[in-house]
Amino acid sequence: MYDVYVVKEGDTLESLSQKFNIPIFDLININNLQDTYGLNVGDSIKIPIASTGTFDYYTVQKGDTVYGIAQKFNIRPNYLLMLNGIGNNDYIYPNQQILVPRDNVEVYFTKPGDTMQNIINNNGINNDDILRFNEQIYLLPNQLLVFKK
Repeated sequence: MYDVYVVKEGDTLESLSQKFNIPIFDLININNLQDTYGLNVGDSIKIPIASTGTFDYYTVQKGDTVYGIAQKFNIRPNYLLMLNGIGNNDYIYPNQQILVPRDNVEVYFTKPGDTMQNIINNNGINNDDILRFNEQIYLLPNQLLVFKK
């Protein structure tokens, strides 16, 4: 899971790495940064957030595919990619750690035009459950929502 951080004056990858206790290499990979010095004031970057008890880490094994891992953990392949900040054309590699939902956890990424009511109706959940498992709901495109099956 990720939060979005807006780069401020004086921010560097090193300072953000220290501030959020994240290796610089992870910040570069998660955000697909080509130029490690290319942070500009106002840029939005993804920052991994601490586990909420709804996800586990899975270590990619030799021969694993995104599709196979998605099937194993009952998540849509495109959701698995989005959850981990991996692009459609990116590779996964052995020993890479990725987030996967725990048993009985569903994820949903919002789409333009979504409303709370259609998310609740289309996913068979109730309002209390979605509010309990998600601190803030903005309904912006690609916001991750978590709920129990």
